[in-house]
Amino acid sequence: MVTKKELSLGGLSAVRNQRSPQAAEAAMLHGGEKKRSALDFLADESFTGKSPAESNTFTGKSGGEIVVAPLADISPNPHNARRLRSPAWIEELAASLAADGQKVPAAAFVDANGRYTLIDGETRRQAAEKAGLDFLKLHLHPKPKTDAELYRLSRTLNAERKDMSILDDAYAWRELLTSKVFATHQELAQNLGISPEHISNVLGILELPTGVLALLDDLPEPPGIRWLIAFKAFIRDVGEEEGVALITRHAKDPLSSREVDRLRVKSVAATRTRTKFSSLKFDGRVKGSLQLSEDGSRLQINVQALPGEVLDELADEIEKLIRRREKAK
Repeated sequence: MVTKKELSLGGLSAVRNQRSPQAAEAAMLHGGEKKRSALDFLADESFTGKSPAESNTFTGKSGGEIVVAPLADISPNPHNARRLRSPAWIEELAASLAADGQKVPAAAFVDANGRYTLIDGETRRQAAEKAGLDFLKLHLHPKPKTDAELYRLSRTLNAERKDMSILDDAYAWRELLTSKVFATHQELAQNLGISPEHISNVLGILELPTGVLALLDDLPEPPGIRWLIAFKAFIRDVGEEEGVALITRHAKDPLSSREVDRLRVKSVAATRTRTKFSSLKFDGRVKGSLQLSEDGSRLQINVQALPGEVLDELADEIEKLIRRREKAK
């Protein structure tokens, strides 16, 4: 009988070395992983997640407890820093878990109900479900004292493996502000050691159309904040349809933020040369504009800050003109 005191990394190695040659050969003949003991599952960096441990706890190198937990007992992090996970990424990790086992434990803590709540490792959890596994190896941490601390720890652990994308931050920060984990941009900035200006710039990216954001999510290399600011200006000045085309082009042949800005300036200049433009004045002040395309097929009227009765009269006159032309045909 192996006691819990023996479940250290050194103890596990010693116990494994006591196995007889016959037992080792039997394990190999019966499928290796499926016949291995609980000690093997816990100590091996390639834990398969297919079998429960007889005694599912040991102390890891960093001093934190490591457990083998049923997926049904694991809850996602409600304030996870990593928000973007492509189906292809999860499929790839699921195949890796099925073939090679789980090499890195997910980070978690035990909540008030005795369940495990992830700090970092949601992608591994989803991939394990996809691979049909029943268990996940977890490295337990002390329960964070606040939701802000939970998010900050999640962001730190995620960034150690793979940099956070701007869109990851944008979605997470919006949720944190909406749920009042942080009351203001300033408080969020102070907590993360980031300038309030950067917080505002990142959150501003979410003003892009939903369909455009989805395309940005799918880019193989997440763009940085300078590129996204330049792209947002491109959408504003040139249009959503052209912005979608630019994303497609960027995916095939990456453009720098300066190149995106140059394309915006060039497109705006070309549009102005193709249209006839005139200002609309009311009471001596500019209140709008008329833009007529060069071929005369499209007229754009832009008016603002005019009295309601003036706008009603303008709409009536346009409608009367269209009706007269229709009758004249």
